[in-house]
Amino acid sequence: MQLSAPLQEGSLPVSRVRSDLGLGHYAAHIQELVLYLRDEGHVLSSMDQHIIEGWWEAGYPLDLVLRVVHERGLRLKARKNPPRGLPLRSLRRYVDKEGQRAAARAVGEHRDDAAVEAAEAGRLSVVLSGIEADLADALALTGQQEPVAIVLEQLVQELSGLAAARLAEPALFSTLLSFGRRYYEALWQACPEEQRRRLRQEVLDELGEAVGSMSLDALEETLEELCRRRLRAGDPLFDPDRYWRV
Repeated sequence: MQLSAPLQEGSLPVSRVRSDLGLGHYAAHIQELVLYLRDEGHVLSSMDQHIIEGWWEAGYPLDLVLRVVHERGLRLKARKNPPRGLPLRSLRRYVDKEGQRAAARAVGEHRDDAAVEAAEAGRLSVVLSGIEADLADALALTGQQEPVAIVLEQLVQELSGLAAARLAEPALFSTLLSFGRRYYEALWQACPEEQRRRLRQEVLDELGEAVGSMSLDALEETLEELCRRRLRAGDPLFDPDRYWRV
């Protein structure tokens, strides 16, 4: 499954630009997190994209939006009857509340957060170093000509640049999610046809009656996403539980 095309700067009439990130970059991070939280492989709806645009225009920091969407999204999923597909409208009021609260706190503040930022950067550097070592080990155990090895080589190179980028933890998390998506997609494509058929049938059986309410495209995206998650359960190299701290 490919991610839906991220929103592009200049494609929407934006009258107020208060974020230091471009809209496309901002939206891509949020999209990656939302697709991870959902149990269906749907792309973002036009309403989801509109909500993201509003957060960007309002100047809500990306790390704040990602943290609230992640925390509240997990809480909603834990409910007895969670909203299907976890639409962003079900999370909008929480993000707006925290975004407005952060803006109010920022008025007149001139704090020196250098020490806090340095400590956070140090902790994340340790996390990245651990993942990088795990990737190197996985690459050493993978045949050099296999498609999975090619993806691993790319990820090792890209991972080395993340430490220098000094991303906040939520943005780093969504970036690692995109890495994991690429890795498990490579594993899925490398699976023998018989294993692919078996995994698809197991997922179909679990979906049950929900299959009847999905379009063919949505069903296919959901099947592939849930099959990749089954592969992740057996190979937790990029399991988010290993590096994400709520």
